Amino acid sequence: CASVRAVAAARRHDRSCAVSVAAAMAAGCRTRRPLPSSPARRMGRVSLQHVIEMRDPRLYSDAMLSRLAAHRVSLCLHDMPGSESPLEAESPVLYVRFHGYGAKYGGSYPNRILDQWAERIARAVVSGRPAYAFFNNDIGGAAVRDAERLRERVFEHLAS
Repeated sequence: CASVRAVAAARRHDRSCAVSVAAAMAAGCRTRRPLPSSPARRMGRVSLQHVIEMRDPRLYSDAMLSRLAAHRVSLCLHDMPGSESPLEAESPVLYVRFHGYGAKYGGSYPNRILDQWAERIARAVVSGRPAYAFFNNDIGGAAVRDAERLRERVFEHLAS
């Protein structure tokens, strides 16, 4: 149906659960079945948080976002040209992916963009939500520098 990518912030053996969740989400909101959970989660040994990165903008419907929230599945916020996610999402985890500025998988982010995301990340942390930010690798090494710059800005917001 749609291009959906699932990322599980969990152990290797639980990846099949993330794929199952992604498949269920890709099927759309038509199904009433509960989303699957891993055997380890059912036994209480592992606490999982699923994150879905959608690459089809049609999936950002209110119905889909409500379904994610109902199942405590977080939406990956990202800036992939042509499939950008909403800038905010009600979710247990703030998970942000930076795909590159000015060019897909390349380019350095301007300070104003990093400042905006640093403020969002700091707000999430202050409210008790875990927050993760990932920068795609690029040939010029901008991802590493951008990650460091973002981290500094987040700490500045948290200190103020």
